[in-house]
Amino acid sequence: MLGRPLHLEEMTYITEVIRRLKALLLLGEKLDANYRAASSNTLALSAENAATGR
Repeated sequence: MLGRPLHLEEMTYITEVIRRLKALLLLGEKLDANYRAASSNTLALSAENAATGR
């Protein structure tokens, strides 16, 4: 793809990104449940209240 071997810094970066993505995938169900719980406890603001801060 690059037409050259990856540098050590690039390999390290890609490894870190992959580890972060894996962690997100493993946490997926917990993150989804947390989002659902948090979003169900929000207050509905009308456009007028949001504009005035009340």
